[in-house]
Amino acid sequence: MRQSKSIIPFFICLMILFHSNVFEARTIYMLTFDGILTDTTDMDHSTIWYTSSYTGGMTADRDCELQIDFTKVVRDTLIGGRLARVIGAYYGGTYVPETEIVLYSKSGKMYFYEDNSWKLLYDFTASVGDTVTYHISRKYFLHSMLNFTYEQYIIDQNPFQLIVEKIDTIFTTSGKPIKRFFTQNASEQESHRMGTIVDNVGSVSKLFGRNGSITPPECYKNFPTFRCYSDDDVSINFVGGECDKLVSVADLELSGISIYPNPGMTVLNIKKDNDKDFLFTITNVAGQILTSGQVDNQLEISTVDWISGMYFINISDRHGNRFVQKWVKM
Repeated sequence: MRQSKSIIPFFICLMILFHSNVFEARTIYMLTFDGILTDTTDMDHSTIWYTSSYTGGMTADRDCELQIDFTKVVRDTLIGGRLARVIGAYYGGTYVPETEIVLYSKSGKMYFYEDNSWKLLYDFTASVGDTVTYHISRKYFLHSMLNFTYEQYIIDQNPFQLIVEKIDTIFTTSGKPIKRFFTQNASEQESHRMGTIVDNVGSVSKLFGRNGSITPPECYKNFPTFRCYSDDDVSINFVGGECDKLVSVADLELSGISIYPNPGMTVLNIKKDNDKDFLFTITNVAGQILTSGQVDNQLEISTVDWISGMYFINISDRHGNRFVQKWVKM
């Protein structure tokens, strides 16, 4: 009898933990038992990297033209008790499924999953003078600055090493300080390098850095670069002018557009307070278009049939200005 009494409080505590974690799971849009069965990644569902690449490779006939690309979280996956994110890239507005890579971030380190093991990609906890051993994915060429250039010998050299030479601070669009790492290869091998790395973001030369390919002089004027980054807490612009970055509510309202309520449940309102012409497109995290059209004064959109999660509202005007606002359905 005494033993059964001791078991009862245990099950009460277990049920409390279960209930609290179900509530927590709703905030990440899937059922998990965080801290009990599942080790949840620190990476937000809304994480997105905006970059540019050559539209047709480095060829004279294409004049090294650039296009805007982006890589973002497209879904979740569970591997060995770890809740991780699957990322995928969009080139020229088209989703490329073969770019999908599983990422997992925890306690200042970012890993990718390949060959049935987790491999370290970034160590954001490193200090000046530290040597960091890292890997790059065999899919790096799909995420490279030079767009679809592949060199097997680079993959064969895994793992790589870099030395942190300097750390300073940059600021997000909201003024939040964030660390920036200046790195050099630990050896004279120039086949791959990370260069400058931003805390929790990655290399400014795209997610898997860049290889040692030579850029023709005629392409210097339009060299691909990392443009901006955004997640639930951070938005950083690395270039001047148009970036196609996710904007804050305040930035969007300055253009004359209001989106509310956010988060919401059954209805989404898009309202304009001027006579400008705006078009909108709403997509889910997989890039599927749910609805689109023109913003006429106040637009009310029913979201009753949408599943709970993150959505992207793309707003554009006739002058080519574009805004992307995250919207969450509870």
